[in-house]
Amino acid sequence: MSNGLDNDKAKNVSETLAKSTLDGVNSHGVNRFPLLLEYIRTGQVSINVEPEIINSNNSFCQINGNFGLGILNAQFCTNKAIEIATKNGIGLVSLKNTNHWHRAGSYGWEAANKGFILIAWTNTIPIVPPHGSKENLIGNNPIVIAIPRKNNNHIVLDMATSQYSYGSIANHARQNKELSYYGGYDSKGNLTKNASEIRNGGRHMPIGYWKGSSLTIVLDFLAAILSGGRTTHDLGKNSNIDTGMSQVFIAIDPKTFGNESFQQNLIDETLENFKAYSVGEPDSIRYPGEGVLARRKNNLKNGISIEKEIWDQILELREEK
Repeated sequence: MSNGLDNDKAKNVSETLAKSTLDGVNSHGVNRFPLLLEYIRTGQVSINVEPEIINSNNSFCQINGNFGLGILNAQFCTNKAIEIATKNGIGLVSLKNTNHWHRAGSYGWEAANKGFILIAWTNTIPIVPPHGSKENLIGNNPIVIAIPRKNNNHIVLDMATSQYSYGSIANHARQNKELSYYGGYDSKGNLTKNASEIRNGGRHMPIGYWKGSSLTIVLDFLAAILSGGRTTHDLGKNSNIDTGMSQVFIAIDPKTFGNESFQQNLIDETLENFKAYSVGEPDSIRYPGEGVLARRKNNLKNGISIEKEIWDQILELREEK
């Protein structure tokens, strides 16, 4: 608010960041707040703009984000896609000239809470090498696929197309923690679990090697084509800042495509079958989003953990004008 954002927008953005941290996604929650404020102060993020519809019909809508706050633009597009899907069963919204949307899952959970399937993705600046390259030429293009489920136990796939998200690598490097699995390459091209080596002269690794690389490229092309916006190649020409991205939001009303009870029973029976084959721990097999629900429950009970370094930065920012 002290940097010019009106009260309602400030509250919305703050709640979105806090909820991500509540769900244990610190890398895309409160941890990104200092960086967001820096982008606002340097003009990379415009705060006094609104998303603008530039093309639409009954089934789709094309939007210019006018370099506004990525969270607010993504929420607008999610709701617009749901609005179209409410009338037609499915709605597609594409967005250009937007900024970092922070956590992809935020919009999946939002849609699922309203009873809608959401498929959404974004491109990013080049931070990952395509398979067979030594240069970072593609993004890690996060994607979310959310499927509503009774009692809000939704299935929400929220992932980057790199083995670890950019924010997760940064968190591990700052905390000097080793990754659980190989997450990229060091400066000599060797696979490594050392996050600092990946950040400092190394490279992120796409999921599934050539398969993840191909998926990333296709998502990038689709986002740019459908929005009339920039590709990752374009984003990498001028800066190393996540600004001007292209995104796609597809909302689907599952009730349009069949009996809701049948759909829910199908999901329940399949998940029960998965659980029966867990090895060791009862919850060794988890469906996408189950870990989020567990962390959310724990944090609501015991409090939310925030790194002291991040909290100190926020306190310092509070004193600045």
